[in-house]
Amino acid sequence: MTDGDQSPLPRTEIEISVRSPSQGEEERREEKRREEKRREEREEKRRREEKRERREEKREEKRREEKRREEKRREEKRREEKRKKKRKD
Repeated sequence: MTDGDQSPLPRTEIEISVRSPSQGEEERREEKRREEKRREEREEKRRREEKRERREEKREEKRREEKRREEKRREEKRREEKRKKKRKD
């Protein structure tokens, strides 16, 4: 080899197989990537579901609170009506 000739030497099959992943390894890596993606999608779905459940629980709590307030108003109105009736008598 001269100074002017800087082309790399050809690689042997052993060097190529050591440097390149085998088809089986590549398939395993791809399967791992797919599994990781599925896992992330499941996690995201679970987070969305939990968020939806928290929102629903807040709505339910607001409904219950509004019912309690409404019941209090009705009760107060009944009491007021009784007082008025007693005064009238």
